[in-house]
Amino acid sequence: MTQEIEKIWPEWKVVERIGSGAYGSVYKAVRRDHNLTSSAAIKVISIPKDASEMESLRSDGMTQDGTRTYLQGIVDDFVNEIQLMETLKGIQNIVSVEDYKVVERTGEIGWDIYIRMELLTPFNDWKGTRTLSEAEVIRLGIDICSALEICEKKQIIHRDIKPENIFINEFGFFKLGDFGIARKLSGTRGGQSIKGTYNYMAPEVASGTNYDGRVDIYSLGIVLYRLLNNDCLPFVPSQQLMLDQKARTDALNRRLRGDALPAPVNASRDLANLVLCACAHNPDARFRSAAVMKRALQNLQSGAQPARPAQPAAQPAAAAAPRVRVNTRSSQPQPRPAAQPADEKTTRIVPGPAPAAQPQSEPTMRVPQPQPQPEPAPFGFPCVATTTSALRASLVVCAHISPCSALRAFTWGCTQPRSSGPPPLSLASKRHNMYREFVRSCESTWKRLPFYSVIVQPLRG
Repeated sequence: MTQEIEKIWPEWKVVERIGSGAYGSVYKAVRRDHNLTSSAAIKVISIPKDASEMESLRSDGMTQDGTRTYLQGIVDDFVNEIQLMETLKGIQNIVSVEDYKVVERTGEIGWDIYIRMELLTPFNDWKGTRTLSEAEVIRLGIDICSALEICEKKQIIHRDIKPENIFINEFGFFKLGDFGIARKLSGTRGGQSIKGTYNYMAPEVASGTNYDGRVDIYSLGIVLYRLLNNDCLPFVPSQQLMLDQKARTDALNRRLRGDALPAPVNASRDLANLVLCACAHNPDARFRSAAVMKRALQNLQSGAQPARPAQPAAQPAAAAAPRVRVNTRSSQPQPRPAAQPADEKTTRIVPGPAPAAQPQSEPTMRVPQPQPQPEPAPFGFPCVATTTSALRASLVVCAHISPCSALRAFTWGCTQPRSSGPPPLSLASKRHNMYREFVRSCESTWKRLPFYSVIVQPLRG
């Protein structure tokens, strides 16, 4: 086979065989041009793969013409894969195909397909037996989501995302390869074929019902789940049971019928929630696109978590101003200074230095009654109190102390509905006026802050 490869590409010299699969082998080749040495992977696919496959086809009653037609269809499928990958050439997170050649054998029925592509390290070889850190898992998820974004734009479903089809280059970028069972979305109807690997397959693919690109989000979610779960699939609690075929089959059936997945054991709460969202049994409960999932992963990667507001500068003991602390992670009502105008409708909230404390008397604090605490905000976005008095106190303190915290408080307050039903009209009107005045006074400051694109745009997305 080495001689055949060098006949097709004389400038490339085969160094060694680096892998093999169901239909052929992969070789490492190098090209030396003056002082420059280039490397490539050459994949050789033989159809049929051996003489026994031909005998099997003939024993099934196929004529010589029927056998040729059948094998020609397989060749066409592989050529379609190559042409598909050529359209994705140059994409950072997709394996790049550089050239290919289809050679029909003489004197017999058969073809050899030669594909030259960039030389990469298989993900499983790079990973070995070590456990990846959460940061590495997030980075892998972002890179594969970037590849799926391109697939979505070209209306392509990969349908076989698994560790064996993920590679990494010398610069540390993860790449998606092996589009052998990928298919176009255009013109799809019911009765779509069942292709893929069952360990990572979405339920709608296994059941043979209609599906779309969200099946790739599901498969990627299962890949991330396994990496965060001691290399174990859902419902398989140990590596010992991973070797038990019955345990793996039972776990697969539970997952495909929609049993709630336990959280991966090595994931933080936010990352576990993200992975479980990608692995939702109902497609409508998953991320609606790879771009949305990528944005959520990037928020975790950049640590876009609600920050505590900075404390004001220390004052002399005799004139110390009361310190009010805003907890952006909770909807518990916050105290506010008692010295507020009587007419709440005309209150203006203007960012600036904190008001000087009055030395004549110690300010008093009025604490509203605690309200039921709603569900925590998704993916670490902050939550603020919804009562008028506590909301004003939160925004006043945020505006004086940390405009960034004020921005996060305001964006969540605009988008979070009240769990106890619509507020009275007067309260809604007061909140509306406060938000409007707050926007007017802080808008120019917000747009210069890095949190503006990190928080506001994902909420709009």
